[in-house]
Amino acid sequence: MARLARPGGWVAALEADILGLCYPPHPAVDRVTELLMTGYRHDGADPQLGRRLPRLLRDAGLTEIGVEARTDVYAPGHPQRTVLIDLLRAMRPKIIARRLATGAELDALDAAARRHLAVPDTLTVPVTYFLAWARKPEGSQ
Repeated sequence: MARLARPGGWVAALEADILGLCYPPHPAVDRVTELLMTGYRHDGADPQLGRRLPRLLRDAGLTEIGVEARTDVYAPGHPQRTVLIDLLRAMRPKIIARRLATGAELDALDAAARRHLAVPDTLTVPVTYFLAWARKPEGSQ
């Protein structure tokens, strides 16, 4: 993006950053988050890229860097409340093939994590979204 921007032009990026926080904590939710992050890393993805955006922009030679973060807390029944469990379910074949967990373990984690997140007093913050922007200096190529 920095290479394609005109001198004096702006670059902006929005990236999710997996947190997997919940309160009260629960071992199933922690393990779901761990497996999901490991699965992404095995695929060459950075599940916590959002927090690195300002540094990446700076490393690309951009200036006037700004950043904002937004985290939503979802009520029971909202589809985003279980987004990490749903993503792990979609990655199930890869997780099993890589021997990171068995099908039985994934089934048990899925059920336990969903029960915990169904409790109205459980607070969950699955992801934080980072928005970062920066300017390409005048006179740059």
